Amino acid sequence: MKTKILILLLAVFATLQANAQTTNTIVNENSAWSTAILINTEDGGYRTDYCFFDGDSVFNEKTYKKLFCYRDKEHSERFFEGLMREENQKTYFFPSYWDDNREEILLYDFSLKQGDVFEIPVGVSLFPTPEIDMETVYVIQSDSVLVNNQFKKRLIFKTKWGRQETFVENIGWLYSGLYPVRGSASVLLCFSQNNELVYKNPDISECYYATSAQTIQADNCTVFPNPVSDILHISCVNNAIVRIEILDNTGRQVYSKTYRDTIDVSSFTKGVYLLKLYDANEQISEFTFMKK
Repeated sequence: MKTKILILLLAVFATLQANAQTTNTIVNENSAWSTAILINTEDGGYRTDYCFFDGDSVFNEKTYKKLFCYRDKEHSERFFEGLMREENQKTYFFPSYWDDNREEILLYDFSLKQGDVFEIPVGVSLFPTPEIDMETVYVIQSDSVLVNNQFKKRLIFKTKWGRQETFVENIGWLYSGLYPVRGSASVLLCFSQNNELVYKNPDISECYYATSAQTIQADNCTVFPNPVSDILHISCVNNAIVRIEILDNTGRQVYSKTYRDTIDVSSFTKGVYLLKLYDANEQISEFTFMKK
């Protein structure tokens, strides 16, 4: 009898969990994403986009949510970014700058399992016509993670180049945010729902990040430029630094060597990195920089 009850409870739990993952995976009312976006200008730097849904729209006989973004901290002007909808655990996006004859983009598919192959949008080329660049990735892990006291489905992908990407139910891409922004490098800062913070990037202290090319100073050391495309410069007044370590946004070590005043990061993937400088007493100075 006890065995039958246990089996029944497990079946009910599995059903509830499956149902929780079939609806409202990304396109939810009262959800908001803040994402640091690389500014593709000569001066460089990053801005923060604050994106949210507001209102419905019927297009090609399908109902979408309208996606808007603010691009300044004061939220003074909002920009229409496109249309988004969900069906059968899949999330579709139609960019605002496409003509009506284009097909929507498949952004997410939460029905994927370990071993499946998926194509993710990684960039947009606008000339001569707007196109989405796609990249083939492989599902290397399908599981659940605890987010704000609730289990959410997580899918981890690996590209043929060895780079990893992750998206999580409700939150979206942990690396690049809600959707691809015209080929720019980006990183998700925060996700909130009903004005409550649900996810925060562990490598950045705030949900807003905006900077032009600049230097970072702390503990008698200067690191520049930030963001950086090729050579990162390090200058310390007392020359006490003996070792350098760099971690990516997953905490994985990507660089570890004895001290030098320049580091070639041109081969690094675009995103946020943590630079650690160790002195002879193993005291650490930490700097967050962005690779563009």
